[in-house]
Amino acid sequence: MINARTSLVVAIVATLATVFAGTSHATTISGNLAGPNGSHDTWNNPANWDAGIPSGAVNAVVDTGVAAEAWNTATPMYSGSLTLMQNSSLQMGWTTNFPESFNAIGGGPVIMHEGSQIRLRLPFHLYLPEIQLMGDASILLSPSTSAHHRTREFEFEISGPGALTVIGNNNNTAVLKAASTFEGGFIADADDSWRVQAVVDGAFGTGDVTFNGRSNGDPARGASLVIMSTDTIDDYATLFLNGGRDHRLASKLILNADETIGAFFLDGVNLGVGTFNAASGLLTSNGDALISGNGTLTVTGITQRPGGAVPEPATAALALLGSIGLMARRRGRVWA
Repeated sequence: MINARTSLVVAIVATLATVFAGTSHATTISGNLAGPNGSHDTWNNPANWDAGIPSGAVNAVVDTGVAAEAWNTATPMYSGSLTLMQNSSLQMGWTTNFPESFNAIGGGPVIMHEGSQIRLRLPFHLYLPEIQLMGDASILLSPSTSAHHRTREFEFEISGPGALTVIGNNNNTAVLKAASTFEGGFIADADDSWRVQAVVDGAFGTGDVTFNGRSNGDPARGASLVIMSTDTIDDYATLFLNGGRDHRLASKLILNADETIGAFFLDGVNLGVGTFNAASGLLTSNGDALISGNGTLTVTGITQRPGGAVPEPATAALALLGSIGLMARRRGRVWA
């Protein structure tokens, strides 16, 4: 839940991130006129911007409700942040493979407001910068067939009060490589079979974690969770597993390490307190194995954090200052 204290913390973090990014001003896209490469290249038409196409030391803003698209080998690089305002979106890529389109992601952080969306229509191995969730937002790993079988690595922290929904497609992989603090939860939706690899403690922040089946209801396919570190999910969070698995993998939940959570639901049914592993005999709705791997999932039944403590705003600000030196390295990268 977003309260006044949380909102203040987010405001401090966003302000400091902008100040220390070394940028002097922002430019905002609010138009949708076709760019040099057509209607899927609105980003590269200067008439759509109030202060020019982002280039160099500048922050970029996609205005409320605007659907911006970058699809051009001439898309400039810029070192500042990217802010997606409420219900806005940025799509990078279209039919022809122009890796320079990913320059629109900026140097980081990516600041996502309620209802905003990133669409990665690029057939390359991508590395995403830091993400700040001001509200619930979503990222499509492959909104078309052009980016099937591709990996997207989340290299830096995901923070803020919002929830992140990641929609994967055929044989996509998302790799969560940084400890995160976002509060709203993580949702893995599936256009087809895909998987998330959580490789560090704290990968899912402090909220609940949900992995769903394929959006068309196919019980044999969906999103799988691969746990590769011992505390990727918060100890007080609830894990919801729904629908089918990635049919290329052994199960819906692959425990390559032990994990402790507060509650565990399978297709809406609370499985209660206890330990669960590959020998538990649990099945998906399609009759496939729910759990594989050598790890054990421990469910404590405790979903309320003791004391309900929330970090003071000053504490959050100081924590950001401690890591501000990393910001110069937080831009997105295209090639593996």
